[in-house]
Amino acid sequence: MCLDHRSTTVGVRKSRRKSSDMTRPRAFRSASRRPVHSAFMLSVFAGATVVWDFCPVDVAAAPPFAVADQPNPAVPAGSETPQRLESVKLPAGAAAVQGLTLTKTHYFGTNNSGGAGLIHRYDTDWKLIETKRLKVDGVDHIGAISHFKGFLWAGWLSTGKVRRAIVTQIRIEDLTIKRQFDISADVNWIDPVCYDGKHVWVGDLSDLGIHRYTIDKDQLTRDAVFKYPAGMHFSQGLVIRGRNLYSIHTFGELDGLFEFSIASLKADRVNEPRRSWPIDESTMHLEGFDFIPGTKDEIWHAQGQQVDRWRLTGIGKPAR
Repeated sequence: MCLDHRSTTVGVRKSRRKSSDMTRPRAFRSASRRPVHSAFMLSVFAGATVVWDFCPVDVAAAPPFAVADQPNPAVPAGSETPQRLESVKLPAGAAAVQGLTLTKTHYFGTNNSGGAGLIHRYDTDWKLIETKRLKVDGVDHIGAISHFKGFLWAGWLSTGKVRRAIVTQIRIEDLTIKRQFDISADVNWIDPVCYDGKHVWVGDLSDLGIHRYTIDKDQLTRDAVFKYPAGMHFSQGLVIRGRNLYSIHTFGELDGLFEFSIASLKADRVNEPRRSWPIDESTMHLEGFDFIPGTKDEIWHAQGQQVDRWRLTGIGKPAR
């Protein structure tokens, strides 16, 4: 979840974790590190002019973090070692800062600019075809997206004093909004949204949960909230594939991509992932992703002005 890229002389920049730190088979971050409300760990570089990703987290105004009743596992379950296969620079002005989703014929990425959400349509070689600027009343930030049978699904939040959360169904053909659902009564700080044909899945920062909804005419009705370990902090991208839910996490003690068995999810306890992959932050923090059509274990991952292709070693084998 990030706002616009901004270039300014601020005297700070986001610190980078070493690649070697991201490939540790145990916890993806130091056990002594706690989740941070400020969204970035900043290091001081006096007078430096930098480009940084400004996340909409006002420490004083940010929603509370419901983490007290969620134990942190010392070791993520079934940690695997992914392989980064390639990186592709995106065209100028067509950054995929928030996330991406992949169909057989086109790829899509999202970003934000001036209170509007930007959806970029690329071909399957990441050449820009078009950019659509969308505005939704009451919200100003689009998050990670997904697709299902001719439509994109996107979550929006408001970075102002009045928190709102809206889910939109967007027609792929012309990138216009067909339906929108206000779920602010349930959650108000959402990012990724995924629709699997039966349920709408929403990641929310205010309570560190994944919320499941059914579509009831022109309303979304929540039927479950699934908690995960607090060390994972909040979800930056959700994908439902087969019988599994995949969620990518950042800003916590356990960053990376996690696999959950949908059949094993329970609303009355903290759900442990059964497999995980430490995805490297090549240019920025972890953001949305999607599986590449025609592959069983490869994803593209959004990194702002760049996308990275990864092979997720171990998919399909029995969980440890």
